[in-house]
Order: sequence, then structure tokens, then C-alpha cells
Amino acid sequence: MSEHEEKAMHENEAAETAEAVAATGVTSADTASVEKEVQQEAPEEQNQEASEATEEVAAEEETPAAEATEEVAAEEETPADEAAEDAAEEEESSEEAAEEVTAEKEEEEETPDAAENRTAEINGDVSFTDYIDNIPQLKKGATVKGVIVRYDDDNVYVDVRDKSEGKIPRREFDADPDFDLDKAIAEKEPIEVYVKNIRSSEAGKEILLSKARVDFAKYKAQVEKAYNEKTPINVKIFKVVRDGVIATYGGIDIYIHRTQLDHQRVEDLEAYKGHEIPILVTQFDPDRKRLRVSGSRRALLNRERKKRAEEVWANIAVGDIYEGVVRNLTDFGAFVDIGGVDGLVHISELSWRRIKHPSEIVNVGDVIQVYVKDFDKERKRISLGYKRYEDDPYRNVEERFPVGTIVHGKVVRMFNFGAFVELAPGVDALCHISQISTMRLNKPSDVLEEGMEVDARVLDVSNETRRISISIKDVEPMDELIGEAAEQAEKRQQARDKRNKNRAPNSYNDSKSQKREPSDMEKAFAAARAAQEENEKDEQEKEQEENAAETDEA
Repeated sequence: MSEHEEKAMHENEAAETAEAVAATGVTSADTASVEKEVQQEAPEEQNQEASEATEEVAAEEETPAAEATEEVAAEEETPADEAAEDAAEEEESSEEAAEEVTAEKEEEEETPDAAENRTAEINGDVSFTDYIDNIPQLKKGATVKGVIVRYDDDNVYVDVRDKSEGKIPRREFDADPDFDLDKAIAEKEPIEVYVKNIRSSEAGKEILLSKARVDFAKYKAQVEKAYNEKTPINVKIFKVVRDGVIATYGGIDIYIHRTQLDHQRVEDLEAYKGHEIPILVTQFDPDRKRLRVSGSRRALLNRERKKRAEEVWANIAVGDIYEGVVRNLTDFGAFVDIGGVDGLVHISELSWRRIKHPSEIVNVGDVIQVYVKDFDKERKRISLGYKRYEDDPYRNVEERFPVGTIVHGKVVRMFNFGAFVELAPGVDALCHISQISTMRLNKPSDVLEEGMEVDARVLDVSNETRRISISIKDVEPMDELIGEAAEQAEKRQQARDKRNKNRAPNSYNDSKSQKREPSDMEKAFAAARAAQEENEKDEQEKEQEENAAETDEA
């Protein structure tokens, strides 16, 4: 510290002392003594004021550009980024602190001489030296405690025991949603702040503070510890970026990729904004200009899932009931997470009725109750069931549809061997093709169509085989061809009529008896027709036997 600066400091202390004396009410003798000291130092003080005025003018000329640069940087950087950049200035602050310590030592050496000139006591009890020593001295780069007194849309104002209040940008508190400004003001809760800069202008002293700078150092150590020890931390997501989200932990930004938010890739990132989630810190790189930290919730879920899987395999048994989450759907079934282990519910186990895809019953993310049907510990496979016996629509069908009763239903499916008629929700009965009409049919669709309502008689029913056989022709035979079959029958009849129109008669009338007698050709044709019908009858019986076998297999 130069001799000129030392004198300026002593003159400033003398002026503050005079003000303190006037405020506290000192004796006339003390006042005269102080005035005498002030008059002695007045020339030097005038020189100092002129020097300070010159410095302030120079500072005012440089301030607009500097402030503009700082404002642009503040708009582009987050509080955590500012804290990281402040951390890079630690060396400079350390050097400044060392210079200040040296200056303080020099000041202490000169203190006895200065104290002799200010030995007057206030009210006979407190000395001016003690009063001055109790005034806090703010220095750039120092960390001090203060109390929040008020805030507005741009700044939060803190009492740091100085004539002027310090201010912190409001965005630093917005980045820390757990901090309650109103509560801190009401309870006068002290906080630690970092002195970024102290400016003097015509408007007065401006003290720029930072809370994020203090929080950054504290939470940086916690994040590093969590990274080294592989322990989870709770973070809050506050921003969505192109391929992931940005979360904050005490002002430290942590990047989480969309593939690390859950077991599967997350498409809707906005759904996570504002939520607090636990993560593992997977990257901590303090060597860069800006601290880079990455996290993963998926890694934490996989670690917990592995522990739960060990418990499941240790205690699993057939018949055990689990509450699981549907994780994936395929054409052949649904995979359900029952606590660290995925089991398969086959499509036939999802519903008692026929379904084409598992999505007709469940969706990904649904929480459902399943039971263990079978498992293989060596192959790590579990077969699960979902449908319940009490929901079986074929339960007690023998009592509900006894043999011989007339039932009413709707045609729902047709095959070459017959038609299935729905008698009740989920209960289908088979009507064989031979039991549909008194005519010989090529296929059931010759006389039936899906959605047609019919009446039939129950021929057979079984709870064990879960089958019901019915006959439509026993109640109301379907002998009228429909659709394509009717069109083809009409065309055949027209062709037959056309052939017989110009055909010569193949019979004659006996002249004696006047009775019509068949000709030899007619007799031969009748014999051939009888033989053909016999063969067709045999083939039909054989075909019925084959269809019955196919029905049993179906």
C-alpha cells in the first residue's frame, strides 16, 4: 500500500469518526479535538478528494462498455456458469487476498500512531478505535454473511452491514427452487454471499454479490463425492434440450440424455420438466473451462432392478401373484415386469375370448396383476397368466345350455367344415355343415353370412372340453341359397332349361295301354343316376367323418 493510499484511509476514518461522534452525542471538548484533527488534515483531504474525483471520472468513462459486456454475458450464462467462471478467478482472488493481508499488516503497524490521534471516548466507555474496528470491511473476492431485506423482479437485496445494500441477480434464486425468499426475509435467515465487485459512482456505492458462487463450491464437492462413491442424488429438471434435459443440483447443471431417463428411450421430454428425480452421476469433468456433469436415471433403475431380481428368483413359486408393469407388447404376448424380472403373458392367457393383438387388452405402462404359471431359473424365463377362472365364460356351460334346448345366437365365424354361433358373450357353439341345411352345401356361406341370427338345438355340451355342438336344420333348416351360391344355381338352371328345350323325347306311349313307358335310354340313365347317388352318399358320409375329426382338432 502506497503512502498516499494510507493517508487517504486515515482521512476517511477521521471523517467517519466525526460523523459517529455527532450521531452519538460527544462532549464539547471531544468535538473540538476532532475538529482540530479534521482541520489539520483538510489540505491532504482536499488533495485526496481531487484524486478520487479524477479516478471516478475515468471509471465512469469505462463503465458503460464494461457493464454492457457483463450484461450480455449474464444473459448468455446461467448462474452455475457464472459460478464456474468465478471459480476460475480463484487464483487472482488469492493473490489479491495476499496483497490485502500484507496491507493489513502494514496498517496494524501504523495503528498505534493513528490511535493516539483518536483516543477520545464516546460517553467515557467506547473508544473511537473500537467503534471503527466493528464496522465490517467488504473486499472484492471475500465471502461474507448477510440478511435478505427485499427483492424485486431483477435483484435480491442483502444487508451486509454496510452503508449500501448488496444486490444479487434474481435469476440465481430462480435456479434454486428450494430457496424461499419470503421465508428468508421473515425469519432474517443469514446467507453466505460472494463479493463480486464494489463500485463507486455519483449515485453511491454499488455492491455486486453472488449466492451461486458460494453454492457452486459447496454443491460441486457434493456432486464429486456422489460421482466417486456412486451414490444417488436428487435433481430437478428445469430445461429441455434437443436430445435430453438439463437438471440442477444446487445451481450445478447436469445433462441427462433422453435414453438415460428410463428403461426405454423417452420421446416426450416435456413431461419430465419440473419433476424431481434421483440419478447417478456418470460423468464429472472439472478440468474443462466449464464444469461438465452428466447423469443417468436409467443406471440407477438398472441397479435397483438387479437387486429386486435376485429377491424374485430366490423366492418365486408357481401360483405366486405379482403386481407388474407392462413393458412391451408383441404379436404373441405381453412382457410384464414383476419387480426386476420380465415375464411373458402369452396372448392366449390375456383373455378368454379370441384376440388378434395384446393391445386389445393391455397397453404399455399398465399396472396389472399376474400369477406365475411356470418358470425356469436356468434359462431365466417366467410364464405368467392374466385371465382368471372366475371370468371364464364357459364355466358351467352344461347347466346353462343343456342338451336338447333351443338356443338363439349370432353367426360370428365360418369355415369350410361349419359355422360358429355366439350364444353368449365369449361362448361360441359349432354348427357342422351337415347340420345347417337339408341340401348338400359346398360351404356354410352358401346359406349363411356373418351377423345373421339363427335358432338351433343343442346336440352336445361339455365343461371339460369347453365345446358346444348345435343343429340349425333341426329347428329351421337354411335351404335357401344366398349370394354367390344363389347366382350360380340360377345360371345352372338356365343352362339346363336351354339344353332341354330342343331335345327330342326319349320316351313313348304304349298304343295298347296308352301308358307312358320309359325308353331304354331312360332306364339306363336312371340306373346310372341311382349308382351315382349311392356313390355320392358314401362320399358324403366319408366327408362328414373327416369334418368331424377336423372339428375335434379345432
